[in-house]
Amino acid sequence: MTAALTIRAASFGQPEAGDSRTVPIVLATDTPVERYGFVEVLDIAAADLSRGDLPLIESHDADRVNIGLVRDIRADGNVLRGVAVFGKSARAEELLRDVLDGVVRGVSIGYRLLDEGQAVSLRDGRTARRFAFQPFEVSIVAVPADTAAGFFRSAPITSNQDNTVTTTTETRNHAAEISEIAATIPGGAELAVKAIRAGQTVEQFQQTAILALSTKPVADGQRQTRTAAQAGDKMTMLRNADDFRNHYAAKTTREENGLSMADFLRGAARMKSTDQVQRALSVGVNTAGGYTVPSVLMPGILSALVPASSLMQAGASIVPLTEGGKTFSFAGVDALPTAAWREENGQVAESAPTFRNIVLTPKSLSFYTKISRELLADGVNIDAAIYEVIAQAFAKEIDRAGLIGSGTAPEPRGLRNIVGINAVNSGANGATLAGYGKLFEATQAILEANAAMPTAAIMSPRSRVKLAQLADTSGQPLQVPPMLSGLNMLTTSQIPNTLTVGTSSDCSEIYLGDFSKLVLGMREQLSIQVMEEAFADYGQIGFMCHVRMDVAALYPSAFAVVTGVR
Repeated sequence: MTAALTIRAASFGQPEAGDSRTVPIVLATDTPVERYGFVEVLDIAAADLSRGDLPLIESHDADRVNIGLVRDIRADGNVLRGVAVFGKSARAEELLRDVLDGVVRGVSIGYRLLDEGQAVSLRDGRTARRFAFQPFEVSIVAVPADTAAGFFRSAPITSNQDNTVTTTTETRNHAAEISEIAATIPGGAELAVKAIRAGQTVEQFQQTAILALSTKPVADGQRQTRTAAQAGDKMTMLRNADDFRNHYAAKTTREENGLSMADFLRGAARMKSTDQVQRALSVGVNTAGGYTVPSVLMPGILSALVPASSLMQAGASIVPLTEGGKTFSFAGVDALPTAAWREENGQVAESAPTFRNIVLTPKSLSFYTKISRELLADGVNIDAAIYEVIAQAFAKEIDRAGLIGSGTAPEPRGLRNIVGINAVNSGANGATLAGYGKLFEATQAILEANAAMPTAAIMSPRSRVKLAQLADTSGQPLQVPPMLSGLNMLTTSQIPNTLTVGTSSDCSEIYLGDFSKLVLGMREQLSIQVMEEAFADYGQIGFMCHVRMDVAALYPSAFAVVTGVR
């Protein structure tokens, strides 16, 4: 097995007696850590320490000169210990003072796994894999993975493995305390990651948390609602590849630049990968044990979604929803007000309510796919194939739910069931599509609601073919009437031809409208979990993809549905 560089937190102790420049360190323990969809345990006794003294650097930045060395590295029961020797550079002096003052606490090792791991049982009933490993460097950081590491004080830490019962006296790690606080507030996970990266103390993070809560909307029962105005954000609407690139460019970190989808999946599956991939993965671990897809890869996925989705082709927008709320509120148009002339000092005429509150509640949409290890490792066009699979899978269901979704949990409410959409029927038992008459009726209903001219019509392939087959008495194909010539005629297999209308059970529907008024509220990042064991017998790796989204019409009267189309 060729394992990639991995990082794990550790801690400083108190200075060595008689030497003010040396500080004992716990480099690692056998504390279980969530990794790539499985639980990792380091086999301290099997640590390969053949590299001898290790460089002491900052935040795993190998491009900068080390600020010291870690010597006398040794296994001590379930703990890997060493002694940090700080150099005499200005930066080393500064960090040493912070370490001695207790301001800087955490260190993290960079290491490589040396084997496939051995299954072990944990005291909490979970199954983990215990790996032999080789440390390469030690970094001063604020982000811990091994939450058992800490100062040598009074908090006992017991091994969580059934076959090892060893107790070491350690302190609480400040990052673990920050994480506990973060778990009690909406959007806390994102705040915690930023705070730990910035090296905030627990007290500083408490102030950050209070400030965050003070800017959140008041909870309605158990529901936390966020509005664009409260978030200080403008409603962002993404429709094409340029929009996607521009939106995610500002969110792409240095670690993500140049990362490919294949790199990301290989790293998540613990196949051969680069240090850059592992750094990107370490940032994107989510609470479900999967990985948040890096921002640099999101434009590729969404760009592939556009040609696969009839809604996106018709002009629907993706509205990115950030973390921080379970529901999101937007302003929509319920009815256009009526203006009236008035005499001087005359009363202003009463008009219908104009705006309505649109609430988006992201719902989970998932699928899984599998791929052979050989293809993932060596496939020439694997990136394009992965993008297409993800886009096609999500696009089909997004189209179905966006058009005919019932609104019954966990399914979004599609256009068909949104109050206010115009309806044009084809008779008590439906009728064969014999011309453009019903499209004209739908267009008239939309225009009479003072909405814009429809830009697209989405129908089943059967309906589209029937329109294309329309002919005059001489057998020549009928031209699309000039008024409807600007209508983008689109198809989706997600509109069924088996709907029942009256005594007919072979009916379909056609949706017309200005689809720029339809939004797909989507969490900014997809997440992927590795199903490593499920298909291992076949030499395959499974990947489960998740997205959370909802559908909303900003002005329902801008749409119409023709029912009973045979």
